[in-house]
Amino acid sequence: MKIKNLIVSALSLILLLSQVSPLSLSAQEKSQEKQEKSTAIFIPETVKAAIQEGIQTRQPRLDIPFTIIKHFYLPAQQNIYIIFFFKVKNSDLGFASITSDIEGQKKKQEKEEEAQSIFETTPNKLNAKANVFLQFNKLEDNIPGELVKEIYIPFNLEVDGVSYEPDKEEIYSIGYPIPPGDYLLSTAITSNNLEKIG
Repeated sequence: MKIKNLIVSALSLILLLSQVSPLSLSAQEKSQEKQEKSTAIFIPETVKAAIQEGIQTRQPRLDIPFTIIKHFYLPAQQNIYIIFFFKVKNSDLGFASITSDIEGQKKKQEKEEEAQSIFETTPNKLNAKANVFLQFNKLEDNIPGELVKEIYIPFNLEVDGVSYEPDKEEIYSIGYPIPPGDYLLSTAITSNNLEKIG
């Protein structure tokens, strides 16, 4: 009887340990994944270098010039929701006509070659794809300190081709929650291929 109890106890202990160890391993894996996510890079190196250069020289890069015209702070539970309004010229965002397929492009080119008109045709819709990168640095005695947060915001704008004015400055907005504190915000607007950085 004692041997049966010993065997049952030993098997129970082995079963219990086999159930506990995968849980601890999965918990360790989850914590490693969280650490990897927290150290994930949101801003590409070329853009980060342009931002660092701008922080040091206090001069903007003018590939895509823009101006932050207003900002608001709104309460958001434990954080503050910051909203920025900025102006940028339409032509700097690189609007191009939307084409759905290659055959449509070929037909359009054939029509343009055949047409002997002095009037320029305007496409129905124009599209601009770009990226906004935000970098928050902690301010210590008005000197940028440690990096607090990096944010990547892709955007895709569509406008009506008839009402498009390349020289007009449009107003756009960005918002993001962040813990209260003193920060230096570095903003970069880039073309989709990262060739133009503003």
